[in-house]
Amino acid sequence: MQRFVGENLLKAAHRTTIYASQYDKAIELTDIIFASRRRLGTLAVKDFSPKMKQGLAKLPNVQFIECKVSGWLLSHSYVFTHPAALSDLILVLRDRRDPGAANGRPLRQRAEGIWELTDDYLAR
Repeated sequence: MQRFVGENLLKAAHRTTIYASQYDKAIELTDIIFASRRRLGTLAVKDFSPKMKQGLAKLPNVQFIECKVSGWLLSHSYVFTHPAALSDLILVLRDRRDPGAANGRPLRQRAEGIWELTDDYLAR
């Protein structure tokens, strides 16, 4: 998060969509190797303090999506191999859709700017 702010990355794109999973073992391994703190890609909604949620709410071009999907190989691959995650990613990149069922992206909103993607995404 410090790099996003420090390097002004939030203004680099029209939209910044962050897919994260607390089960991403590739990022967890990187944390161990480099003795670092938790990385952005492994955060969960429960990790956001009220102040962080308020800050994210002030950034309308940033969406944090916690991926709670099953059946993948415990790495970054879930974004490209899980049908729900890949479908959402396509809608972001190809159609530039905002999150929410009204926009064709049936994510569950957990807080302003914070969304949840689950296995039943395609059914919704």
